[in-house]
Amino acid sequence: SFSSYLNPEVKDAILKVGNISKHDEYGVLFGVDGVLIHVGVEGAEVVKGDLESLDNSKFNYINKTLIPMITADFKRPTKNKSGYQSPSPAAFGAVEIEEGMYEEGMYKEGRKIKNNFVVVSLSSLTLNSENEGFIVISEDSNDIENAIVERKNFVIRTVLSVAAIILIFSIFLNANIIKPIRILGRYATSASSDNPDNKIINRINLRRDEIGNLSRSLSGMTDNLYKRIEFAERFASDLTHEIRNPLASLKAASELLPNAKDAEKKARLLGILNDDVVRIERLITDYSNMLKGEALEAKLQLTRFDLIKLLKKVADEYQRVIDNTKKNISIEINNLIKKKTFVIGFESRIEQVISNILENSISFSPEKSILRINIESANNYVKIIIADEGPGFNESNIGKVFERFYSNRPKEMFGLHSGLGLNIVKNIVESHKGHIKAYNLNEEGRRGAVVEIDLPIAD
Repeated sequence: SFSSYLNPEVKDAILKVGNISKHDEYGVLFGVDGVLIHVGVEGAEVVKGDLESLDNSKFNYINKTLIPMITADFKRPTKNKSGYQSPSPAAFGAVEIEEGMYEEGMYKEGRKIKNNFVVVSLSSLTLNSENEGFIVISEDSNDIENAIVERKNFVIRTVLSVAAIILIFSIFLNANIIKPIRILGRYATSASSDNPDNKIINRINLRRDEIGNLSRSLSGMTDNLYKRIEFAERFASDLTHEIRNPLASLKAASELLPNAKDAEKKARLLGILNDDVVRIERLITDYSNMLKGEALEAKLQLTRFDLIKLLKKVADEYQRVIDNTKKNISIEINNLIKKKTFVIGFESRIEQVISNILENSISFSPEKSILRINIESANNYVKIIIADEGPGFNESNIGKVFERFYSNRPKEMFGLHSGLGLNIVKNIVESHKGHIKAYNLNEEGRRGAVVEIDLPIAD
């Protein structure tokens, strides 16, 4: 069918020396004595064999006559159906010539004609060592092209899908993680100022995910930090006030001492100086011990320990101390629980609580008296009741016994106590989520002070 587009003169000129294998709108493929030649608009190309292997007459004829004739024919304008025509690509629709592939004894070429992908295979036919012609096979290979197109489309769809997923994830990440963390950063920055803005973080605290947990932990840490700062400032102010009194007394006594003529007056002034120095020393020592206890508590790990065992150990230690004195005070423990009772906290700090209360009770207890420790349980709390037989608390000041620097001791005990003992006890008990209260014993024939501590029992 391709031969109808070939100029008859060109066709006859080719047939004089060889045979035509293939012809289309781009050129003609013909063979001469085993040499396969393709000639078109762009020029001539030897597809197979060696042109110089031909005899001189054929070689000259092909180079000087045949190739120029074919090339000129393909450069002519397209004619109508009545004559020969060399059709343009538009005559067959969109045409795309693929790169040809050459193998030994075979030529393959793929092209697209009228939106159909066609693969053309050409091979020479040799019989008895002589080239008898060529075999051309054309086949429709749309499936191959469709597979290639589908693969390209799949890659494009995959890239677009991944890009969309990354975009959605980025938006989600920004809204739910990056933005809340940025808000937490602003809150942490504002927390360092004098007036932190709690409104920034309140909304994030309502979240039930890890960001919400982090936000609540940061809020709690900030609140505790401000409480500690407030406590330190208030305590420093109270300590300054308490030290100011003995310092003023020291100054007055030291100014009067050089002018004192009477030996008794000098001795009294020296006694005042000594008491004031002892008082200041006790204040500084107790304050230092309290700070050390708080620092130690920050480093210690919460443990589960037997409270009954700890009580008995501290009571035995103080009983041995009392036995070396002349006060003849006995400590009795009445355990109504009758089993091991565990609490969770800092064992050394609870030991300090019991020691401070026992020391305070012993200091007020008269000779040949009994210091009673009752242990009970109620509402998942262990109740420790320590009662002495001393004068008891001043009724009008019972609520102040846990305040810092409060002391209502006899004058002969001036300077021996700073008034921080029960305040330290109260702070430790409350840090363990417990309760403490003090009251006077109200029983007929008995008097004394009672300190009651409640600590939660471990599950």
